[in-house]
Amino acid sequence: MKQETILAAKIIGAFRTLGAKCLRLHSGKVRVRGGWMHQNEEGTADWMILFPGGISRFVEIKVPGETPKPKQLEWRSDVERLGFVCDTVTTLEEALAVAREARKGKR
Repeated sequence: MKQETILAAKIIGAFRTLGAKCLRLHSGKVRVRGGWMHQNEEGTADWMILFPGGISRFVEIKVPGETPKPKQLEWRSDVERLGFVCDTVTTLEEALAVAREARKGKR
């Protein structure tokens, strides 16, 4: 199993324990009759997390030492310009800090 998959399972499990809804956002493409269909635009964050109290966060999970790709940075900039929050986390501790901010009502 990939290191990022293991890390994501821990982080998403922690978010769910805190009462959050965790929605996986797939940005890849799937084969359909007649060609390919993109599920979301390239660079979309890995997860949309819906915390109690109406607080949402887009979360990109990376293994330590890895950084977002240019398309991911572009997507992040676009959604932040719209007023949304997008976090990149590389550890469970960073993810829990995101959850603490969200639980304080910081959008």
